[in-house]
Formats: sequence, C-alpha cells, structure tokens
Amino acid sequence: MTKDEELIQRALIIAVRSKKQGNAPFGALLAKEGTVIMEEGNQVHTNSDPTHHAELALIRRFCRETGVTDLGEYTLYSSCEPCAMCAGAIVFAGVRRVVYSASNKQMAEKTGGGIMVPCQDVFKKSPHHPSVKGNVLNREGIKLFD
Repeated sequence: MTKDEELIQRALIIAVRSKKQGNAPFGALLAKEGTVIMEEGNQVHTNSDPTHHAELALIRRFCRETGVTDLGEYTLYSSCEPCAMCAGAIVFAGVRRVVYSASNKQMAEKTGGGIMVPCQDVFKKSPHHPSVKGNVLNREGIKLFD
C-alpha cells in the first residue's frame, strides 16, 4: 500500500465516523512529509453549520491552533474531492497538494446533490495551483455514499 493509499484509507475512516454521528460521510486530514498532523470530519449537522465541511474545518482549526497560515508544505487528504467552497479555502491557505478518493461527479451520481465544480477548475482560475491526485482507493470512497 502506498503512503497516499494509507492516508486516504484513514480519511475514509474519519468519513465513516462522521456518518455514524449523523453527518455526511466526509473526512479529511492534513499531513506533512507523510506524517498526519491533524484530522477532521464533516460536522454540518452536529454543529448546525452548513460550512463545517471536513476540509474547510480542518484548515480553520489547524491555522487557529498553530498560528500557521501558509500550508505550502502540507498535503490535504480527503475522502471525496473538495467542493468549490473547500477548494477556495485550499487556495487561500496555499495547500501544496490535494489527494482524494471519490470525485464530486461520482458522489453526485450516488446522492443527486452538491455543487459539481471540479476542484481543479477552481484551482485553474486561482493564483495558487496545488497539485491534485484523485481516485485513490476510489471504489472504497464511492461506497461511502451507498
């Protein structure tokens, strides 16, 4: 198993935990040089906050708790492709790399919802262009939406 697969697998576990708590099944973690620094799950319903997506909440919490606002040395791993809102946060935080499992399109096909703007479209029209690797453990990521 590659390091990306290992960390995506952990993001999928976080997503399952979020689902068990009554939230949508999304999980994310931040890593530096392959070491997990912090993780976060979707807590939209738990916190009554429609913006508490895993990726955005992770960035907010990490920056607040560490005082670090330039994430140029970090990789964000997500159980699903970041939405447009989360992709914007990734740009503003300067995240170096994004790795995800299921794509927005695949999630929408299963759930019938969401804003279907690929994160790479947001990145292309932004001043910061993180590298993106998608479809890691893709089959497992799609199963979250069954």
